[in-house]
Amino acid sequence: MISVLLATTGRPDGAEACVRSLIDTTDGHEIEIVAAIDDDLETWNRLAAIQPRQEVSIRVNFAYDYRGSSKAWNDALRLSTGDPVVLAADDLEFQPGWLDAALSTLSEFEGGWGFVGFNDGHWNGDTDFSTHYLMSRRFIAEHMGGVVAWDCYKHSFNDREANARARRAGRYAWCENARVTHNHWIFGDRAQDGTDTRLLGLHPVSERAFLYREAQGFPDDFEPVIT
Repeated sequence: MISVLLATTGRPDGAEACVRSLIDTTDGHEIEIVAAIDDDLETWNRLAAIQPRQEVSIRVNFAYDYRGSSKAWNDALRLSTGDPVVLAADDLEFQPGWLDAALSTLSEFEGGWGFVGFNDGHWNGDTDFSTHYLMSRRFIAEHMGGVVAWDCYKHSFNDREANARARRAGRYAWCENARVTHNHWIFGDRAQDGTDTRLLGLHPVSERAFLYREAQGFPDDFEPVIT
């Protein structure tokens, strides 16, 4: 079974579209979607109304305040049981064939475990970085410190640290055919919304945290979610 960790708030249309695209593009696979929702009953109701096929389950972890995407992703990880694990967001659209392509790339690692970056339609993961990705649980435990995100990042930079850790471990691969479209306002894919503007001011703080952690060699100075 494959676990998809979805952190979301304030985007019921986006969250629903993301989940429906997951269901539509993963025939033949058992999928567990763990949606960590912050203070957004509309999204909860939308996801609860979806009737997935038999091989797909949708679980919701709800918070009545804004815990932030980093904590939400880790809370979803704590509840997940599948392997590998996919880091997802409410502005993603999964394209046909993405999962088979990603799993094929994952199988090429020695032992069949590691980190596979998706083709988000904007960044070349070979020369730049992958904004979203699939990770083996063993990789998370041994090379991510047992988490999928870090609380110090309130806006962006989880992907940057995860990519750096994967490259350092020699377990990084980018899969061009794992197409998972990232509909981001910065590229003009959609209009900037309230969730964007609420978090935008936290970007400089997160950038400073990343640069500090990078200089320190990305220490595991936190409690693991899984071991």
